[in-house]
Amino acid sequence: MQQKEQELLSRKEQLEVDVLEKEADLLRLEVEQEEFNLRKIGEIGVLKDFLLYIKKYRAMFTVQQAEDFRNMDRRMKEIVKVQDGQVMIDEEALEGFINEIENQFKLTEDGDDKQ
Repeated sequence: MQQKEQELLSRKEQLEVDVLEKEADLLRLEVEQEEFNLRKIGEIGVLKDFLLYIKKYRAMFTVQQAEDFRNMDRRMKEIVKVQDGQVMIDEEALEGFINEIENQFKLTEDGDDKQ
């Protein structure tokens, strides 16, 4: 009976170790993803500037450029639209995206300040 209990306890402990190892792997993947996201923030800053340029000079933005831009990202399809041969910008979606980018920058700066 005691041997059976020891075996069960040993199996339970091994399962707990396995679970902890899996959780550690998941955390590692989350950290890697977060590092990737932070690198992307710099690229998004360039995108923000480009979006602001589009907003200001949309008349100079060709339909082909708009189509190419829309194909870059799902989010761009919400912001840049082509209708009846004209480039249109969804101001609300653009502002939301810009605010999101600025919030990411703030989070990054706050994280850098804490280190």
